[in-house]
Amino acid sequence: MKIVVLHGQHRQGSTWHITRQLMEALSSHEKAEILEFFINGNHACVGCFTCFKNGEDTCPHYSENRDVMSALETADIIVVQSPNYCMGMTGQLKVFMDHMAYRWMSHRPHPDMLSKTGVVISTTAGTGAGRVTKALKQQLFYWGVATVYQIPITVNAMGW
Repeated sequence: MKIVVLHGQHRQGSTWHITRQLMEALSSHEKAEILEFFINGNHACVGCFTCFKNGEDTCPHYSENRDVMSALETADIIVVQSPNYCMGMTGQLKVFMDHMAYRWMSHRPHPDMLSKTGVVISTTAGTGAGRVTKALKQQLFYWGVATVYQIPITVNAMGW
């Protein structure tokens, strides 16, 4: 089983720890290959539509996202985690999602995405984790991932 984890930030707080617990549980039941990507530092999508018209390899930021996109294609399970930042996913993760818009079902879906399972995780000190997991689930749904589990957790704390 191949699991790809997209971390919406580098901080190892509550969301990271809960994701770790899930990875430990999944890898203890089966031999799992886990690939983790920290989605930070990517350039923002400039809206040039080059990926839509000419293919993703023509995107001016293709090299920043190529390894992640390739890993997503071969994964069995896709885990996307983001703490709640101002009632939404982290800006870094949103930048990556913008780059993946060409893969939406209404544009150029990848057939391998239809057989994957998704898990989306978010934590918050107060409120909003459910909004984040709902938004992340929607992104995976538009990629063609039909089964997506949401794990929104209110930790009532600023740190783990």
